[in-house]
Amino acid sequence: MLVPCADERLPVRLIVKVSAARDLQNLNTIDGATGVFVDVHFAGQVFRTDACLGSTSPVWDCDKFIWETDEQQLLDNSIIFKVMSRSGTPYPLTSQIGRVIFDANPLVAKIRYQKSEPCSHEFSAWLPIYDMSSGVVGELSVEISLSLLASRNSAQYVRIFSAESVPQGIEVDSVAGLIGDVMIATDPKYELFDSIRGTESSSEARLSTVQRNLRDMTKHLAQKAHSLGANAIFGCNVFMDVMGDARERIYFRAYGTAMSINEANSQKANESIPFPIVSLHTLPSFRFCGIGALISARNVHLIDEDNDSPASRANWWSKLKAELLTRAKGVGCNLIVGYTEHMSVHRRVAILSSMGTAVLTHTPEHAKEAPPCAAFHVSYSPDQIPFNAILIKCGICGEGLCPNLVVSNSPLPAASLIVGQQHPFQLCITKKVRPTENDEHLANEISRMLPYVEVDLHTELVRETQPPVPRGNAVFELRTMITITEGLLIANATAVVCWLRPLMAARWGC
Repeated sequence: MLVPCADERLPVRLIVKVSAARDLQNLNTIDGATGVFVDVHFAGQVFRTDACLGSTSPVWDCDKFIWETDEQQLLDNSIIFKVMSRSGTPYPLTSQIGRVIFDANPLVAKIRYQKSEPCSHEFSAWLPIYDMSSGVVGELSVEISLSLLASRNSAQYVRIFSAESVPQGIEVDSVAGLIGDVMIATDPKYELFDSIRGTESSSEARLSTVQRNLRDMTKHLAQKAHSLGANAIFGCNVFMDVMGDARERIYFRAYGTAMSINEANSQKANESIPFPIVSLHTLPSFRFCGIGALISARNVHLIDEDNDSPASRANWWSKLKAELLTRAKGVGCNLIVGYTEHMSVHRRVAILSSMGTAVLTHTPEHAKEAPPCAAFHVSYSPDQIPFNAILIKCGICGEGLCPNLVVSNSPLPAASLIVGQQHPFQLCITKKVRPTENDEHLANEISRMLPYVEVDLHTELVRETQPPVPRGNAVFELRTMITITEGLLIANATAVVCWLRPLMAARWGC
């Protein structure tokens, strides 16, 4: 995704043509008097095709619709095609058959990052027509032409990627670190007006609210990255928390790793990361020279009027990140990779969870001297082991010390470091919660139970690597989720266990 961050207007000419539709459903064509037409909406302006009578596969011979707009408008608004029908009765009734929502922003990105002129692109396709109640109700043939009238300047944009690693061909100049944003919107389902809306109109209102807030949050995240001198966000994750009857709100969260990138001939990467938490699992030019531990932080909050604001929610997550950093420093690490967060809500009680893998990095110059197995050497001194661990000599270099068990939420390492097969597994821990109608008592009860759930989850993870049938000495791709239901606290975990070559050696000191 490409987000414009320039102050000046970047003009665009948008041309749309609707050619035909086919296989329309829920359409009465027996009397031949039912007309089908299309309303094309963009940025508050509507164009309409002629009505085609008595056909489930109408064809329109109409002029092209032209908008003189700008790139910011293309980001803020989708092109909406509403396929409508009008009966030929003495009292004509107009109803919607379905709609097509088209986001033109990917076309802008394609044009901006092509290497040749002109700065234009044409798109034509049969797109599915969707109805909230019936699903896909036909297809619509559209032609969309986009011409960007301003010169290309990559410094005016922030690129957003969901990828958890930087692809080849892109060089990283500097890493700003983790950035995030929180937004709150009223759920249209709980508005007074919703009581007189139909089911389809209510669903469309909710969808519109979600799309609008997701776009706004994406813009805010891009502006934050731009203010830090970054031009890209990697590992971008977006969440939507529906509060339901508790607050009648929808909460939107997003986070990602801001960095400055260059597609070719980049200078060497900046050797420091201002905020040492990233949502990526790997960083180009930064080689991991030690591993500390998988670290997590959880907290329980009671949702009320005093904390029902974006600033309060952002503060909740900031405290969890600060706790993660403290734990990372405690195991001798200077960076947290693979940061993830999750929120579970039941009534007015919210469980916030964050997790990442603490690692030790060196500057690019020193990292070149480290062997690949160094990523699994311990980050702390053997004289100051921060927890109960057994150290072993590295099975590859024979010099570094490795823990006897590695647990990480990062992907599996290179095949040369793995012996044998990988075994995926899943765990589930459940704890009964004493029933209570008081939300404050429920929050206190869950706070008391969380440490025991963590211990049980860790015990079951370790059991997968122990006799009588050990399946490996390392756990990767760990994903955990703690949720609340009526009377139960549930912890789920999925991971992959394998044998890691650096950890296959005699115990240190034996």
